[in-house]
Amino acid sequence: MVLITPLFVLRSVIMKNLDRLICNLNRARSAKVPLLIIALVAVIAFSMAACNPGFGSGGGTQPGGGGQTNPGGNNGGFDSVTGLANKLAWLKINAQSGGNYVIEVSDNEIIESQELSYPGKYNITITLRGIGSNRIISLSSTSYSISMFEVGSGVTLVLENNITLYGNKQSGHGVEIRNNGTFTMNGGSVSGFDGHGVYLGEEKSVSTSIFNMKGGNISNNMSGVIVEQGCTFTMTGGTISNNTALYGGGVYVDSRGTFNNNYPSGIYGNRLVLHEG
Repeated sequence: MVLITPLFVLRSVIMKNLDRLICNLNRARSAKVPLLIIALVAVIAFSMAACNPGFGSGGGTQPGGGGQTNPGGNNGGFDSVTGLANKLAWLKINAQSGGNYVIEVSDNEIIESQELSYPGKYNITITLRGIGSNRIISLSSTSYSISMFEVGSGVTLVLENNITLYGNKQSGHGVEIRNNGTFTMNGGSVSGFDGHGVYLGEEKSVSTSIFNMKGGNISNNMSGVIVEQGCTFTMTGGTISNNTALYGGGVYVDSRGTFNNNYPSGIYGNRLVLHEG
C-alpha cells in the first residue's frame, strides 16, 4: 500500500499532463533539440509534478489555486462554529488575550449558566448581537438560582441590539459582573430574572466591577441593578423600569459603590415591596 499510493498519484499526474508533454516534445523535435535534453526535461517535469500534484494545474498552494486555510485566520476556527452555546464552549478552550469575539445570534436559544472566565488570559471582549429580528436567549429551567452570565476578571461582555436575555422564576441574576469584569449595554434587554437584572461585585469583599449602560432596557426583574462596594455603574442611556424588589427596585447602590447617573429620566416605574402577599 505504501508503494501503490505514490505510483497512483504519479500515474494521475502523467495522464493529466500527457497531451501537453507530447505537444512540447514534438515542438522540441521540430526545433532539432537533442533527444538527451528532451528526456532530461521530461524527467524533471514529472518529478516536480509527483511532489506537487497541483503543479501546472492552478491547484494546490500555487498562486492560481485556492491555497491553504491560514491557521491564524478566521479567529482560529471561531467563525466556523455555529450556535451561541457552541461558540461559548469554543471560547472556553481557545480564547486568547486581546481577542475580540462577536457572536451573531440568528435564532432563539436556551442555554445553561455561562461563566465567562479565562484564567491566565486578559482583555477579552465578547459581543452578543441579534441578526434578522429580536433573538431571545433563555436560561434553562434546570439552572436554579444562578446567573445567566458571570463575567470574570479581564473580560468585557457587550450586549448589542436585537438580543433579550430572559430568565425564569428559579433563576439568579441576568448578568453578574465579578471583580475586574466589565459589562457594556448598548442595546438589547435583560428581563424576567428572579434575582437582579445586573449585579456588580461580591457581597463579602471589595470588587472593581464596571457596568456601562448606554442603551437597551432592564425590566421585570426582582430588581434592576445592584452596585456593591468598590463597583461603578455609569448610565448614559437606556431604561430601567418595572422591576420589583425588597430593596433597590430600580437601582441599589452600596454606600461604598459608585453610581454615575447621567440619564435620570431612564429610571421609572420600579417599586419596593416589604413582603409578598
